[in-house]
Amino acid sequence: MAQLAALRLVTAIGLGVAVPAAIAIATSQCPPRLKETAAVIVTTAVAAGGILGGVLGAALTAQLGWQSIFIVGGALPLAFALVLLIWLPRSIEDNSPGPKHQGEGQRGGLKLIGNLLGPGLATRTVSLWIFSFLIFADAYALVFWLPSFLIKMGLSPQYSQLGVSFFSAGGLIADVVLMLLVRRLPVARILLLAAAIGAISAAGLATLDLAPFGAWVLIAGTGAGLISCSVGQAALAVSLYSDALRTHGVGFSSAAGRIGSIVGPAVAGLLVSSGIAPQTIILAAVIPAVLAIFALLPHLRTIARP
Repeated sequence: MAQLAALRLVTAIGLGVAVPAAIAIATSQCPPRLKETAAVIVTTAVAAGGILGGVLGAALTAQLGWQSIFIVGGALPLAFALVLLIWLPRSIEDNSPGPKHQGEGQRGGLKLIGNLLGPGLATRTVSLWIFSFLIFADAYALVFWLPSFLIKMGLSPQYSQLGVSFFSAGGLIADVVLMLLVRRLPVARILLLAAAIGAISAAGLATLDLAPFGAWVLIAGTGAGLISCSVGQAALAVSLYSDALRTHGVGFSSAAGRIGSIVGPAVAGLLVSSGIAPQTIILAAVIPAVLAIFALLPHLRTIARP
């Protein structure tokens, strides 16, 4: 168990570095009108890869044993890394008209943070971090605890497992809609609507006495709102920062979200262990979603990118 935990930690560190870099590289190769769309596609591909990995892992385990998952899971990224090393550009040039000192942020952590919190960016950077933290905390808390909540609310264990499936399916559908809308509407407005859908759906699930079908619809709506916001925060970061700061801006936003993904399930677990009713805990999950809506307000104003 200790070895697996250590390997999982190291793998997560690698993924934490790879995802913001992949978003920055993809957006640097796109026309400005497609940058947010590229960020959504790359971030959604991570979730799609998780689904594919689960299916492939089941097949490999059945045919070759569980060790084959680690062999294939290690060999494929190494092979693709060679392809990326050969074909991708080695650096991302900042062709934007922004101040030259922004590029210097890559030569020091404190200077980098200073640039992210510089004039014209500070309020929106902090609000983006808060938004990511709250949304990830909410989404992961519900994903982790939703089956237990549904069992305590009267559903059988068999049907309770469907809750996560509907939650994820709602998120996948919303991600596709997000891809279609992000070219036509400001991403902050889309995320505000998504967060509102997630909050309203969670409130309905907690307060209404529903038949299973109604519960599945509200669970899907909650997942649609929270998961699309989890994906969309990367697009919001892309729209906020210039090329010189984009990798780090996306990385810091993702880091804030990952902290939330740890805190959220832990807080929900404390509430469960305290004997609080699942409906009350789900209703409490509306609070972070509403606060996330307020965190988006600074991004609703049209401000030229520095």
